[in-house]
Amino acid sequence: LRLNNEHEFIQQNFHSAGYGSALSKIDVKALFIIRKPVDCILSNKVAEQEISLTAIYLSYIFFLFKVTRIKKCDIVLFEDLISDSSVFQEKILKFLNLKTLRLPSNEFVSNWIKKDPVNNNNDLYISTPSKKKDEVKKIYRDKVETHFLKKIANKLYIKVINNE
Repeated sequence: LRLNNEHEFIQQNFHSAGYGSALSKIDVKALFIIRKPVDCILSNKVAEQEISLTAIYLSYIFFLFKVTRIKKCDIVLFEDLISDSSVFQEKILKFLNLKTLRLPSNEFVSNWIKKDPVNNNNDLYISTPSKKKDEVKKIYRDKVETHFLKKIANKLYIKVINNE
């Protein structure tokens, strides 16, 4: 994560556990933002409806498994990132070994995402919540929550967030 100013506060440079693993091997600490299994799978299914739930679950499970093997990393819960910037800020301060850091408020982030619902000016490609996405999530929710890979994903998720 690269922290800049109020208008470009986080830049996602890589989105892979493999890159985090490579960093760890050269003694660079990585920061992973981890999302709850059902929420992650639903979000990915809405974004890529042509991909099977099994493929999405397997990709998520592989990601979590890879993260469990990385020794030099910190974990941030996605829920902390989007709902309570003070919790996220504490984790970032610890990760960067800083005493102070001013991150944007929850309100600023929310307004920034909502001002551009089509993501034309959204460098992070943050998905804006919408009624349409909620309707699609309703279609898949039962299948995601009863999928045979859910238990494995949940166990790995708990293992990752507990740093086991």
